[in-house]
Amino acid sequence: MDPSRTARRRGLPLTAWAVLAAALLLPRAAAADVSAWVRSAQSEARLVGAGPAPDGRGLLAGVEIRLQPRFVTYWRDPGDAGVPPTFAFSGSTNLAGATVRYPAPSRFDEAGAEAFGYADDVVFPILVVPADASKPVDLAVTLDYAACHDICLPAHADLRLTLDRQPTPDAGPVLKALAAVPRPSTVGAGGTAPAVLAVTAPGAAGGFTVRAALPDADGSLFVEAPEGWAYAAGPAVPDGPGRATFPVKQLDAPKGEARPPAPLTLTLTSPAGAVEVPVTLDAAGAKP
Repeated sequence: MDPSRTARRRGLPLTAWAVLAAALLLPRAAAADVSAWVRSAQSEARLVGAGPAPDGRGLLAGVEIRLQPRFVTYWRDPGDAGVPPTFAFSGSTNLAGATVRYPAPSRFDEAGAEAFGYADDVVFPILVVPADASKPVDLAVTLDYAACHDICLPAHADLRLTLDRQPTPDAGPVLKALAAVPRPSTVGAGGTAPAVLAVTAPGAAGGFTVRAALPDADGSLFVEAPEGWAYAAGPAVPDGPGRATFPVKQLDAPKGEARPPAPLTLTLTSPAGAVEVPVTLDAAGAKP
């Protein structure tokens, strides 16, 4: 049947028919791959679909937070100041599991306090496992975070997006953020293992030293500890060709306890990338 005759019969102008036909032939619009921006305190957030996960297991998405100039938000360990972001997925459908990954952080001085986090813009990758892999996932994310400059302001966003296995034009920033997540590595006790990180025996007052494969001593160390424990890593000190050491001080510990009951997580960032390792301290040294 002649489309123009059908258009005239239905009372549509030919130009309107042409627009409608073109729209029906277009591929899925890019707007379907991202949610709308949700504005909050000195920031805005959105949910980005990135198609299949790189390992082929499930789907990949990302929560993007865009901050106003001079504002920061925080890593999973915020340091001495701030609060970490929280993510909840209870409103989702066809979701078996969702794992948030955290890109390597930067250090910030906040009125003498040391904070760990991100400035300007950050994407938190989310590895999504569908309950039924043959169907899309309607992902709902309840996001709470902080936007801080001179003071910290609470921020909130309710985000929703339908994810499927189709590649998307918006995957680039999510994949870049996923590549910035610290990769698992190995650790050696007593500095004897050819590992990226090696921990010497604990020193005075619960501290210890970390040796790292770090050309030009250009890197930063972060130490995450169980509840009630706190450590601070100093700047890198050159320790021979391609290596550096980080002195680590113990800042806080529960009364009467000599060693943390659970492993510490050491995260090393450098121009070559970021790695993280779990370390168990005891009286003799560190164990992988």
